[in-house]
Amino acid sequence: MKAAVIRSYGSFEALEIQEVPIPDPDKGEVLVEVYGSSLNPIDIGMRSGKTRFFAWNRLPMVLGVDLAGVVLRTGPGVTAFAPGDRVYGLVNPLTQGAHAEYCTVPVNHIAHMPETISFRKAGIIPLAALTALQALRDAGRLKTGQRVLINGCTGGVGSFAVQIARHFGAEVIGICSRANAELAQDLGAHEVIEYDTGSSHTISGKFHIILDLVGNIARREFIRQLNEEGRYITPVINWSVFSKIPLWAVMRRPVYRIVMVKPQTQDLEYIRELVESDIVQPYFEMIYPLQYIQAGHKRLEDGGVRGKLVLELKEFEELL
Repeated sequence: MKAAVIRSYGSFEALEIQEVPIPDPDKGEVLVEVYGSSLNPIDIGMRSGKTRFFAWNRLPMVLGVDLAGVVLRTGPGVTAFAPGDRVYGLVNPLTQGAHAEYCTVPVNHIAHMPETISFRKAGIIPLAALTALQALRDAGRLKTGQRVLINGCTGGVGSFAVQIARHFGAEVIGICSRANAELAQDLGAHEVIEYDTGSSHTISGKFHIILDLVGNIARREFIRQLNEEGRYITPVINWSVFSKIPLWAVMRRPVYRIVMVKPQTQDLEYIRELVESDIVQPYFEMIYPLQYIQAGHKRLEDGGVRGKLVLELKEFEELL
């Protein structure tokens, strides 16, 4: 099978499309023929080696987290899925392996995909939508009527976070570029702050949750904007974030939380219901066939992506 492989850490040029053996599903796993996937910042970190301090993997390795496709075979003990089932989900983000024509995945990391969308759209949902859901619902304990500030509201996680926060009944204020302001409004933001037009000073009032998906909010800025019970939440794990957080902010209120996605079937089923009810919809900027994955990595590193980037594993007509 064809797969996106790295043999050494480096730039997007380190990515190669190679033939590798089709894996066999172990106990509690299924083998999925992957139709659609997506590109995520964690892929860049794995490829460049920046994540080595908390995620060491033996090289060569196949990259990729998200997947949507069809179950081909089931491993021992699997009863919830059968060959032919259309599924979506994610592999372990710290070991990866989904950017391949076939992928094994634990059954508790997948669910039946939404019936109302294509493999292409289903493949961009899992990591970003679950991160947004778990950040707001679990880490943030979001309740109806609370105010939420989402920094990076039109990116991969942000585009889902705005929709999910609106569904929970929150007042959503989004931060993005002027070019993406209209998209933020379309996603459901009540108010949009354009960081590149000098409007950041217009942030007013206190927030119950600040979801920082960029990692560039100054340390005193987020402390000042949170109310007494407020929570600063981020999935961004790098020194630039840690260095902005004073130790006392971690030890006392306002609460500071780093979130890492937990792949689980019940959350994927919940997101499926939201998608099928047209409450949440995936948004993507560009489609990259597997052979052009280097270009996709470069685009992601350039920043400012609107929604997600699709990685296509099958021909267009097969994805409808």
